[in-house]
Amino acid sequence: MLRLTRTRSAANLVTRFASCTLLFSFTTPAAAHSFGRVYNLPVPVWLYLYGAAAALVLSFLVAIFFLQPSPTTVNKSPPQRKVTHKRLFGVVSTRYVLALAKLTTIALLALCIASGFFGTHDPYKNINMSLFWIIFILSFTWLVALIGDIYAAINPWRSLCDTCTWLFQSLLSRFKSNAKKDTAIEQAPRLFRLRYPSWLSYWPSLCLYIAFIWLELFQYNTPLSLSKLLLYYTAYNLIGAALFGRYIWFKYFEWFGAFYHLVGKMGVLDIQAHKPSLIRLPFSGCIEKAYGGISALLFILFMLSSTAFDGLHETTVWLRIFWLDIYQLIAPWVGEVPLQAYPTMRGLLPYWQAAWLVLSPFIYLLFYIVAITLMRHVTLPMNKRTSNKIAIPSTYELATRFAYSLLPIALVYHITHYYTLIQTQGIKVIAMASDPFSKGWNLFGTADWFRGSDLPNPETVWHVQVGLIVLGHVISVVLAHKVALSIFQNRRIAAISQIPMLILMIAFTTVGLWILSEPIKPPV
Repeated sequence: MLRLTRTRSAANLVTRFASCTLLFSFTTPAAAHSFGRVYNLPVPVWLYLYGAAAALVLSFLVAIFFLQPSPTTVNKSPPQRKVTHKRLFGVVSTRYVLALAKLTTIALLALCIASGFFGTHDPYKNINMSLFWIIFILSFTWLVALIGDIYAAINPWRSLCDTCTWLFQSLLSRFKSNAKKDTAIEQAPRLFRLRYPSWLSYWPSLCLYIAFIWLELFQYNTPLSLSKLLLYYTAYNLIGAALFGRYIWFKYFEWFGAFYHLVGKMGVLDIQAHKPSLIRLPFSGCIEKAYGGISALLFILFMLSSTAFDGLHETTVWLRIFWLDIYQLIAPWVGEVPLQAYPTMRGLLPYWQAAWLVLSPFIYLLFYIVAITLMRHVTLPMNKRTSNKIAIPSTYELATRFAYSLLPIALVYHITHYYTLIQTQGIKVIAMASDPFSKGWNLFGTADWFRGSDLPNPETVWHVQVGLIVLGHVISVVLAHKVALSIFQNRRIAAISQIPMLILMIAFTTVGLWILSEPIKPPV
């Protein structure tokens, strides 16, 4: 998810546009594009696609034969057990460990902001770019998926809000101790509290998520701009939490919280505020019902579509559509001569990319709703012929019921597209930590570590990507079948109901692998 800086000379872009017809007139070899250079696949890509589809079908058949509904756990969460302080930390109190973790995240946030203002302007050498984009956005996502939503407990912005609230209450109590109690003073913090309309749900977080991906993909990111954005985001959270309350704000407005809450459904800990954590089986949180309505469903689908679009928007196929097909359609308005039309087309390109980014979750939603609608139409007549009839949920209820089963796919898309950045750039954070402001320091003795670039082996990367994508879809197929068993309470009906979802999973798998196999950008 890191697009640090890319310089493109105007001459190269003009040359590319003028010669695009010749460039796209021949077929380019299939190549996995995540490692930045062309890699010819050892076998045709269609063999990978057929193999992935066969793996999904096989996993579906295995799930049909071995999974069965359990009457005692129908529509209930899987068995969990409480986590005590002794089991997790021995003699160390959770209170002190949590306080230390909160202070650490606040310190890291302050470091990211300060290094952008006072450190080097080189995005590859400034610690804030790698610390934020690679460690926080990428690596921490995988940690949350493994453990659970630990971000809810150590959110630096919420910790700052808690600190500000504590200071305000301390000052207010001191003021009250020196004066008579006044009802107006006691209720003053509530006078300016805004009421949050329930129909908004996760729409604010979804809008921020889309804006964040747009900034990441299409804006020129520098250490200074990142520091400014983090400052703005800090002010945004402090003011918003004061207006709407910390619970509402960090549930619906702070999009990192919404993102990690969903990712944490795959973890082994069910972490809830002001409640003991519960140990559960991995991915068991994904068979719960999704709350938040259509906005929560779109948020999950955007986790899929944004990663797919990130891989697609620089491929030769995508660029050919804009620079050739779209240009031919609008040539009468932008100019019949390509070189003359280039400035206009170049100006339209950001709007073209942004429009498809915004539309991407709705496109995924369309196919998802089609699969859910087919599922319901298939199960209705079958349910009427059974002796133990059940109330088949509506299409909307089914859509939210199966939403969390898509999370493993979103996770593996995230890993396969970005995990090489850990090897190439993320590991350099160890050296940057000793010299965060590029002043020639060596605070921890690691300033000379991992200075060189460790380029990943293309063949290894490609096969890891294929394996992870197939594994993620297999897990989703199994989870969706478990959800179907809990809803329909009949193995035959549950199996038939999952055929549309299986087709959807196969489509997601083949599209994901096809995008990875496409080379990025035409040669110039």
